[in-house]
Amino acid sequence: MEHKGKKNIITIGMFAFFSGKPTLVGIGIAPSRYSYELIRQSKEYVVNAVDESLIEILNAFF
Repeated sequence: MEHKGKKNIITIGMFAFFSGKPTLVGIGIAPSRYSYELIRQSKEYVVNAVDESLIEILNAFF
């Protein structure tokens, strides 16, 4: 996602799984983070989750 020409991608390590049907997840972002204000204003965010078959590929990025 982009806002005023600046990319907005954040990796989050603090999350909670609340429900499977419907799928509900929560995230924790410090108010000092750039993404915090964008999410607060838009009232939405996207979560990308992958299964174990992609773990090796994902580990290459960290």
